[in-house]
Amino acid sequence: RFNAKYAWNKTEVIKSGDDKFAIGKQLIYSPEHLFNSSVKVEYKNYTMSFQSCFTGRRYISTDNTDYLKGYLINNISSGIKIGEGRNVININLKVENLFNASYQAIEWYPMPGRSFSLSVIYQFTK
Repeated sequence: RFNAKYAWNKTEVIKSGDDKFAIGKQLIYSPEHLFNSSVKVEYKNYTMSFQSCFTGRRYISTDNTDYLKGYLINNISSGIKIGEGRNVININLKVENLFNASYQAIEWYPMPGRSFSLSVIYQFTK
């Protein structure tokens, strides 16, 4: 399966009591461009997926002179389903920020680098 989503968020200041330089400018921390895509492959009891998330530049000043750079985050996950019927075990491994991108969602607050998670879920029914 393939999924792709794009959002164009043109959010401008229409009226400002104190800051005349903000009028007509993009709102701070509101990225104008967002793009997400994912590919998921399933075969028998195995799954694998890859996801890319792009966030465009975000202005941090009302006159749009200062901004945080846009960034691209990639995630990958793989899993297996063991068992059928009443007892099933799902084992999943996920790597977030696969290429260890350095970015900030809020100025002066760096986001974490690459991270790994492993989940084991045991499902049973009566």
